Amino acid sequence: MRGGQQVGGPWTKGAISRLAGMSLHLVGRVGTHDPTNSFKAYSRDFLREAGIESDAGFTLGIEMVAKAKRRGLPVAEIPTIWLDRADGTSNFKVSKWLARYLHWWLYALKPSGRRPRPRPRNSTSDGPDDAPH
Repeated sequence: MRGGQQVGGPWTKGAISRLAGMSLHLVGRVGTHDPTNSFKAYSRDFLREAGIESDAGFTLGIEMVAKAKRRGLPVAEIPTIWLDRADGTSNFKVSKWLARYLHWWLYALKPSGRRPRPRPRNSTSDGPDDAPH
């Protein structure tokens, strides 16, 4: 999002993250530009209800955004700056987490399962719903 950025890190990591984020933002309407960012706050009730299934790095962020979206809950964002590690070796391995990441990405794109509230019938209508059965 505007004001946020990724500094350093593997090019592929940034490209995949941006592609997934923009596609979920534009197509899935998840409410955030970066669903993989794990700097988020959740209500205790939401966490108890939704549970956490992820056990691999980046998937946690997208899992929780997907579950909030499917429950019709709002997701807000503020810009953050992600800095690549200064020491040590990255554990980033596309082959290790891509299938899990894709699972939650697809989950977020499914319809919510919540049905819109029915509209009240207009008692003055002469439509087919008003005909005697």
